[in-house]
This record gives sequence, C-alpha cells and structure tokens, in this order.
Amino acid sequence: MNQHMSDEIQKVPGAGGTPLAPGAASRFGQKFQQAAQKVTSPMEIPRVFHQLVIFLLDGSGSMTADGRSGRTKGEELHDAMSKVLERLQVSRNKNCFDISCRVYSTEEKQIIAQQSVTQLALDAWSFDPADHIEADETYAATSMEAAFEEARAYLQDKTDKQSNALIILFTDGDFHDEEEVAAVADQIRAHPGVSLATIFYETELTDEWVEVVGADYNENCAEVLRSMATEEADFASTVDPEAIRNHMIKSISRTSQV
Repeated sequence: MNQHMSDEIQKVPGAGGTPLAPGAASRFGQKFQQAAQKVTSPMEIPRVFHQLVIFLLDGSGSMTADGRSGRTKGEELHDAMSKVLERLQVSRNKNCFDISCRVYSTEEKQIIAQQSVTQLALDAWSFDPADHIEADETYAATSMEAAFEEARAYLQDKTDKQSNALIILFTDGDFHDEEEVAAVADQIRAHPGVSLATIFYETELTDEWVEVVGADYNENCAEVLRSMATEEADFASTVDPEAIRNHMIKSISRTSQV
C-alpha cells in the first residue's frame, strides 16, 4: 500500500477562524480576516483520481438469521456498509469516489445506481439486502457480470484519467452457481484496472449446523472466496461484523493509488 494511504480515508479537520464582533473591525480588517479564514479552512482536494467501488451484497435466506450481535446478518451488514460510506464521505479524497451497489439471491438487482459518494443520502438507504430482494438461494454470477460490465465501461470512459474499479463481493455461504461465479472472477482478475475483493462472513457452527453442512463448511467456503480475490490481501474471512467494515476500508485504500 502507498505510504500515504493510512491518511487518505479519514475525517476532514474543522475550519479555523474566529467570528468578528459587530462593529469591531474596519473594512480592511474584515477583508483581512475573511482572507485568513479561507487559508486556514480545510481545502477541498480536487479530483486527482477516479475510483469506482461496486458493492455486491448477499441477500440469501441465511442473511436473515441472527449474527454475532443478536441482530440479523443483514442488519449487521447495513451497519458495516453505513460506516464504510460515512468514512468515504468525510475523506479528504471524497470527491474521487463513485459507488454503486447490487444485491443478489435467486434474483438480483441494483439498489444504488452509480453516483459520487458525496451525493448519497445515507439516512435514506437500507443496506440490509432483505429490504430489497426476496431472501432465497445464493446465485452471484449475474450480479458479478453486471458489476464487471459497469467497471469496464467506467474505465473506458476515463481512459485519459487515473482511474480504477473495485468490486467488493460479500457472502455468508457457498454459491449455488459456483462454476459460473469462478469463471466471472477469472475474467475480473485478468482485466487491468479492475480488482475483486471478497468477504466471507463465517457461520458460527452449532452441532445442528455441523450435521447439515459438515464441520469444514467455513474452511471450504473461505477457500472458494480466497481463490476468487485479486490478491490474498483482498480476501477476508471473519465472524466479526466490525472486521467486515475494516476489510472494506482496507480494500478501498489499497486500490486508490494515491
């Protein structure tokens, strides 16, 4: 990672300057203070790069089960996504990020069309896939194909600019279309300027779960997701919702190229 990346996605410092008391300064003094405030206020960094981040969120039936916090996995995912996007919106480089989001299960759909992260009204959005799609089986290939097409179009539109695209795929289980998913992942990894990060939200296996899916279920699912990611650092496997948020931030930071 570029040595500056730890500073890139962070909150902008507050503006400096002290208001004038009514009638306390001459016209020259007022102009001087106004000029000083412009210097001491945080400067908005111009758009030095273009990064598209496409989130692909698992909306299958298992996402309606309780997660580690006692809330549903979908609700935990909403919290993680909200925190990631809040972080981007207060980044010094916030003007450089475009985002979009899709959810997938047996069907799939786009829930946020491509837009600047600064334009997104977070209070108006739910990132719990169950609020957007019927929770059923886990078919991700169609969403991945749509994301890959969007990423290629984004880069093609910005061939004269510093640009890249990151697809972040989140799931809590195995795929019903594993072969198709693997094929699309191969295409994404081979395309210059497009990266694929994968996050596996592990299942805390009870005795009942082990009887259904086997004791090595998490290891098997994690290996599939690891093989799909562009690099080892682009993969995470966890039962911790906070670690999900941290991995999304890390993946975005790694691909920002600033």
